[in-house]
Amino acid sequence: VFPNPGKGKFTINMEYVKGKMGDGKIAIYNVLGERVYSEAINNQQFKIINLSALPAGIYFLQMNTGEEIINRKLVLEK
Repeated sequence: VFPNPGKGKFTINMEYVKGKMGDGKIAIYNVLGERVYSEAINNQQFKIINLSALPAGIYFLQMNTGEEIINRKLVLEK
């Protein structure tokens, strides 16, 4: 995930992700564990997500490919 920290738009590189991305899902959670963003993803190498409407802070990305679950920390700056 880059840039991280970022100002709102993050790019997720899914080049080395296992599984069928046609069935994949991305979810973003705040530090309270509340889901603040979710989206289905398909077979693509890069995915751009726009979190600029959210307040600055620390968020957690969870990507479920069907074969694995990947978690990453995101830092959103304003």
